[in-house]
Amino acid sequence: ESRGDVTIRRTFKDGNVFYSFTMRGAPVVPTVLVTEKWMVGSIMPGAAQSFVLRESGKLPKWEPNEQVQEALKELPKSYSCLTVVDPAPGYRQLLQFAPLGLNLLETQILPNMGPNPPQLPFSMADLPAAELVTAPMFPNVSVAGMVDGNFVSTSRQSVPDTPLGNLNVGASAPVLVALLLPAVQQAREAARRTQSRNNLKQLGLAMHNYHDVYRTFPRGTVENDDLEVDERLSFVYSLLPFVEQAAMYDQIDAESGWQSDANAPYRDMTIPVFQNPSQRRGGASPSSMDYVGIAGIGPDAAELENHDPKAGIFGYDRSTGIRDITDGTSNTLMIGDSSRPNLSWMAGGRETIRGFSQSPYLNGPDEIGSPHAGIVQFLFADGSVRAISVNIDEQVLEGLATKAGGEVIGGF
Repeated sequence: ESRGDVTIRRTFKDGNVFYSFTMRGAPVVPTVLVTEKWMVGSIMPGAAQSFVLRESGKLPKWEPNEQVQEALKELPKSYSCLTVVDPAPGYRQLLQFAPLGLNLLETQILPNMGPNPPQLPFSMADLPAAELVTAPMFPNVSVAGMVDGNFVSTSRQSVPDTPLGNLNVGASAPVLVALLLPAVQQAREAARRTQSRNNLKQLGLAMHNYHDVYRTFPRGTVENDDLEVDERLSFVYSLLPFVEQAAMYDQIDAESGWQSDANAPYRDMTIPVFQNPSQRRGGASPSSMDYVGIAGIGPDAAELENHDPKAGIFGYDRSTGIRDITDGTSNTLMIGDSSRPNLSWMAGGRETIRGFSQSPYLNGPDEIGSPHAGIVQFLFADGSVRAISVNIDEQVLEGLATKAGGEVIGGF
């Protein structure tokens, strides 16, 4: 039976019924067993099954060893609950995994904590041998019962239970992995987000180098009156010489369109700077691009005249110079994340040029969005890259999308 994130599974074994609770993302499977004499709870099914085997005599029953007997001599003689935990196996398991955890910290987590990441005050060579640490340990024994109407617990411990709690050796390993895995995943995502930010910065540098040469930014599609806009090459083709792809630029036939036979050899070529490493590619073409030029506001934003107040930097048949960006280059969006991989970086039309037309503007129907949680990264016309919250006021976003709309932009 499934109830949201918890699945209850009933298992019949050796004449008994076990109820196990599987929780999404949890490294343990709590299990309950009720017999004629006992109610058993365990964090893993195997422990409850072992209890049944011990009660039936198929496994040896637990007997207090000498260390436990010595501990019981120092504890109250009357009790209703007895807990015995040997901390040594748990600590031994943790110490065996310590090099793995330390390596993950040093190689995956700390390097992604900013330009000056913290340094650990010790190295892997400083870790002690597990046997030296666990040799002095003895079982932790606790008894509990009612005293004058109060539940009282008394313990005799060598050391506290492991940082993972009162777990056996088999359970401590998956718990440790479960604790480390989210940190590693977050560190890797932070690295991918940083790489995508660097990609946008490189595109910004290419755009400005193009502007230095031609005194304008590239048109949204390569000019060709014989082709529809979605058949033409995209503005990205014009940037190839400025992203170290001049040889490919010289070989592509700009007159025949991106789907022509002449350009077939280049349609499947991957150019890393055009792809967001966080994007799920699925069955996307190797040459797909994960960034789009911002056309302005409205479903026809890419078709607006250059002087239209709703026009952005990119249009199918218009080019924009810095002199045209009267709203200010630091307040005007140029290129942003796409919420899906497009057909190809070569493809003209809506595949690589989009405007804001339907709410929600980010991660909505316009497919301007991001695989990064909570934010979308944008290249601004001044060459800076900033992360914008998906919850930004849409009027503010409209003001950022236009190049000469005259809007007053506050903080965002």
